[in-house]
Amino acid sequence: MRNKPALKFSLALVLGILLEHFIGIELKTLLLLSLILLLFYITFTFSKISLLKHFSIYLLILTVGALKYLSDNKFQPQNSIVNFANDTAIVKVQGKIISPPEIKNDRTNFVISANKIFKHGEEINVSGDVFVSIRKGKSKFDSLPKFSYGDEIQIIGVLKEPIRSRNPEEFDFARYLKIHDINAVFLSYILSHIKVIKKFEAKTLNPIEILKKLTYEIKIAGLKIFDELLPQSEASFIKGLILGYRGEISKDVQQYFINTGTYHILAVSGLHVGIITSMFFVLTSFLRVSFVFRVLLTILGLIFYAFVVGLPPSVVRASIMASIVLIGMAIERRIDIFNLLGFSAIVILFFDSKQILHPGFQLSFSAVASISYFYPKIFNFFSKNFPFATKWFISPIASLFIASISAQILTLPFVVAYFSKISIISILANVFIVPLVSLAVPLGFATLLLYPVSGFIAQMM
Repeated sequence: MRNKPALKFSLALVLGILLEHFIGIELKTLLLLSLILLLFYITFTFSKISLLKHFSIYLLILTVGALKYLSDNKFQPQNSIVNFANDTAIVKVQGKIISPPEIKNDRTNFVISANKIFKHGEEINVSGDVFVSIRKGKSKFDSLPKFSYGDEIQIIGVLKEPIRSRNPEEFDFARYLKIHDINAVFLSYILSHIKVIKKFEAKTLNPIEILKKLTYEIKIAGLKIFDELLPQSEASFIKGLILGYRGEISKDVQQYFINTGTYHILAVSGLHVGIITSMFFVLTSFLRVSFVFRVLLTILGLIFYAFVVGLPPSVVRASIMASIVLIGMAIERRIDIFNLLGFSAIVILFFDSKQILHPGFQLSFSAVASISYFYPKIFNFFSKNFPFATKWFISPIASLFIASISAQILTLPFVVAYFSKISIISILANVFIVPLVSLAVPLGFATLLLYPVSGFIAQMM
């Protein structure tokens, strides 16, 4: 733990968040404790007792974590949309679409940032995000109006509070929504009950919103390309693999990946970011620019890709880590992997402390930490006891096998908790599937890049 300040600070921050989540310390107590610890830290700074100074700063960071989690969860405004939730009343809600609409067989799902609700002839200003699910009506004339990310819409239906799952083995959708700051669920049973009030206007939005809109349109274009070039089953898989769109992957296929312990392949994660980083870095090598400029272009490419796939925690974590490693290469500084993990966690939790409860956050960080710590130890054990494993033709397979074993050690408790099963064949399955994914991801990107030049060549990829 020496010389790893970011790791130490992140652990203190995480502990504070978890204490607040499970115990629930009052705001006044936390503020008083923070003030006392700050005074202690200032006092010990001028003394020679460094141990007490370090102890007080870690406790102070712990209370900051608790305060951050409290502010992210407890301070619900009076005009929150959830205060108007009712299981039976028909209402009209107005808001801006803030997620890519997922169109399935008989329903369309997306998230809006609500700003108005019309109830009993009264218009009320509200706030909060709402998960909207619209089912196609029985009439053959019922059709979905054209709308997109950033559009202002009105919709008629029933506003409800998310219901927690009582079965521990079932996916807890209410918990998932809470982690993503989604306060209510809106159900509508007629597609034509959506009315577009105002189309997206770049002039009225900030640069982040414009970037989200741009990346959304690129994502939609990519989805259409895969739909055009590939059969439906293959297109649904590659869209999840490259663009993070899993809405069309059947439950049977998803269950197959869960049973074999390879479900992480369907989620855009650190593996994908690593491959994409290598791709960007190789492509920029053809430009006659300096090494530092290549690093900058690669980092910008990673940021752009993270927005395209919707900024999931695993991609944000991997992008931060890859960016810092690239910067370290540019300035010729050695980077400590555990310090890097800690810094990534601090950045993510600073923006949203509830991400610590997200399965993707837990699995992503535990997998990287597990591989970083256990891989060298297991590899050295194999090298000493099984020298043939280091031969050039066996070493790549042995490395994948050891990496798979290493990743399982710390991720296993989370896998059991969320999926209620242990896959015996997961280690071997990952040895075979990871190389295939490492090949499929570049080919998928090549398909998207070559399509504007030649659809035939793109299809051959």
